[in-house]
Amino acid sequence: MGATAVYQLPYPAPADPADVPLDMQELAERIEAVVGPGSANGQVPIWDNAAKKWVAGSAELAYVEFTAQVVVTQTVEASATTIVTAPAQTFDGATPIVVEFFSPTINPSGTANQILILSLWDGGTQIGRIGLFGPGATATTLSVPARVERKLTPSSGSHTYSIRAHNAVAGSSSVWAGTGVGTANVPGFIRLRRA
Repeated sequence: MGATAVYQLPYPAPADPADVPLDMQELAERIEAVVGPGSANGQVPIWDNAAKKWVAGSAELAYVEFTAQVVVTQTVEASATTIVTAPAQTFDGATPIVVEFFSPTINPSGTANQILILSLWDGGTQIGRIGLFGPGATATTLSVPARVERKLTPSSGSHTYSIRAHNAVAGSSSVWAGTGVGTANVPGFIRLRRA
């Protein structure tokens, strides 16, 4: 009996006696062992490159909602207002992830030249601006939904991602969210998932 190099799937060699039912059973059992069963409803298979097989797991690593308006008056980027923070996660340094943020309404202040700037942070380090919202030079109001994301490969170790905001000029801007009950806004969120 021969076998494939990676998954060790059995196949009959020309000199093997013909036994189709047994050959099919051995192949089916080996495929079942390679694929591996899940352990709960709704699991998403995740590729394990070291084992060269799909394993039961979840693509979602973290999900945190916020359900109230966050007022942003800060104009200093290094002191940006925290909107929402995901719990600390430990990474292997090789697996890419996606950090996703959503708010049903972003409302920069109506000040001329106002830009509400959303940034992605890892602990106390800003790792990039992820969204800029503003009406431009005109002093007018703007209300838009926001859904932004960034794909990255975290270094090995623990990381705590958050979304923070600051204003380009003085003013009172808002990042909105609600409970999703009745006429309330739906919750905003930060989500971390495998890419």
